Amino acid sequence: MDLLAHIQMMRVPLWARIIIYGGFLVLFAVSGYLAWSAIGQQGRDSWLGASVALFAAIFPLMIVILIATTIHAGVKAIRDHTDRFLIVTLPKALSRIAEDSARFAPLGDRDCNRTKARFADVEINHCRGDCYADYKLSYTDDANRALRLLIRIELNVKRLNFNLYLPIAATNSLAGAQGSGLLTDMKLEPVRTKAFRHTLEAATISDNLDEGDETTTSSGGYIFHHQIFNRVLEGKPWYIMVGSRKIARDTLWNPAERLFIAQDLMFMLRAMASEGALLFVRE
Repeated sequence: MDLLAHIQMMRVPLWARIIIYGGFLVLFAVSGYLAWSAIGQQGRDSWLGASVALFAAIFPLMIVILIATTIHAGVKAIRDHTDRFLIVTLPKALSRIAEDSARFAPLGDRDCNRTKARFADVEINHCRGDCYADYKLSYTDDANRALRLLIRIELNVKRLNFNLYLPIAATNSLAGAQGSGLLTDMKLEPVRTKAFRHTLEAATISDNLDEGDETTTSSGGYIFHHQIFNRVLEGKPWYIMVGSRKIARDTLWNPAERLFIAQDLMFMLRAMASEGALLFVRE
């Protein structure tokens, strides 16, 4: 890994940055006072030179020492970047699953730069340091249906797992199963065919435009498991549909890759919610 990659993997803690900024302000204040005393208060002429020398010599040295002694990398840095992706980048992208009503305007009209009016409510279940998080998305679609989607995202540096929670009764009915009990042998195909056929076909197609090395590009689509699993969330049983995809090795440090993954996931969820809306209508 080259030097740039190592630098990208490093992360200065917040408290260290506060010390650096605080030290800068103190030195700036001292240097400013010495310069002001020398010029405006008829102080010693040497004070001006002292203020410049103090600022030029001590401040850069302090920054180097603080960064060298407080910066952290390795596993802790990876966990910090994972947390940031799960609790900052991804929720912001997922909140845009709700679409605004169309408001066309002439080209150049200032109204074209309007801000987005509709966002989905995003609730998160995540503990700092975990490489996964649950998200609850609630919004009203264009057909005025109140939808609620539950998903889990699992991120292990080079692979992303997507888990979609499906309600038991509605999924059983869609799959043609009798009753509302858990079906441990239920396959994905009935749900794929009746609810998400077109979305899953599009999501599993490799992106032919991404021909770079997989270490630098999140190429390819999702691969969905053919079995639907069971999980309990908030004391309630759910079916879980699982898909996974490879991601670039530098995704956690590359803003473009993180944004691509988050937006791509949001668009896939929007398509799923549109195609299989009956599974997500809020009870």
